[in-house]
Amino acid sequence: MKHQLKSIHAVPPLEAIKIAHLPAPVFYLQRVLVDNGKRLVNLAIDAIIYLKADREYTWIHTADRTYLTAHGISYIEKKLDPALFIRIHRSYIVNLQHVKEIRRDHTRLVVTLPNNVEVAVSRNYMPALKQLIL
Repeated sequence: MKHQLKSIHAVPPLEAIKIAHLPAPVFYLQRVLVDNGKRLVNLAIDAIIYLKADREYTWIHTADRTYLTAHGISYIEKKLDPALFIRIHRSYIVNLQHVKEIRRDHTRLVVTLPNNVEVAVSRNYMPALKQLIL
């Protein structure tokens, strides 16, 4: 019996090292509470069309409304799933589910969003967007 307990609890040193170095699971926001006057609105992440930086603030654009948050765009970007959101400019993050089209305009790419909002992709963020093109 003692031998069985010892074998159950004994972890080979190499396995213990592998377990210790496993990355922590990453969880991205599914919903966010945004200020709307004296109320907080429970907003689904997939309702966000795009985010626009405005100094240390960020405008969150949905189909119905626009919300202002006191968090900077870089702070918010870390909390968003990179499979759904992509930074295309220093001041813009777009939800890929809401991109209507991407067109070439001379030497740059322009992303078209609902309501015909167009955002130019800056040179620094072009490689990330080009990876999505087949």
